[in-house]
Amino acid sequence: MKKILLLIISVVTLISCGRDKSEETVEEVVETKVDKFYLEIEGTFEKNDSLVVFYQKDNYFKYEEPFSTVIKGSPQPQKFKIAMPEGTAVENFSITISTNKEQSNVTITNISIFNNDEVVVDGREYKFSEYFLTDSSFTWDNEKSNFKLNHDNKYPPGLTGSEKLLAILVD
Repeated sequence: MKKILLLIISVVTLISCGRDKSEETVEEVVETKVDKFYLEIEGTFEKNDSLVVFYQKDNYFKYEEPFSTVIKGSPQPQKFKIAMPEGTAVENFSITISTNKEQSNVTITNISIFNNDEVVVDGREYKFSEYFLTDSSFTWDNEKSNFKLNHDNKYPPGLTGSEKLLAILVD
């Protein structure tokens, strides 16, 4: 009987004292953000058209994975949001501004880049020109304050991210 009583006391003591409450470890939950890039493009396209966006990953543009949006022609400015695949660490962008050969002029006022709804590049009020370079299909029309497009080149008129943009996105 003494052995049973001694055994019960020993077990209770071990259970109650075996764990010091002040040394409990708390697991921290580390929330990792997944890249969710998108471009916001504002412009005036008078004729029906489309915007096509390509992204660069691992030093190569993914031309086989275009992201496009259809544009309904209008004399009024329009805003377009083009999302990249979730979880993709984008290094740069290339944008085909027009695929419609009848589109002779385009006004682009904003190309901003967001990741997880946070501004990465604020391209409003023509500031995008610091981050995107036009190809030879673009000429500036001072009279109309917009781009004249030339569809006679090998590729449609487009913009490509500059070294400045690459430095921001890769950093």
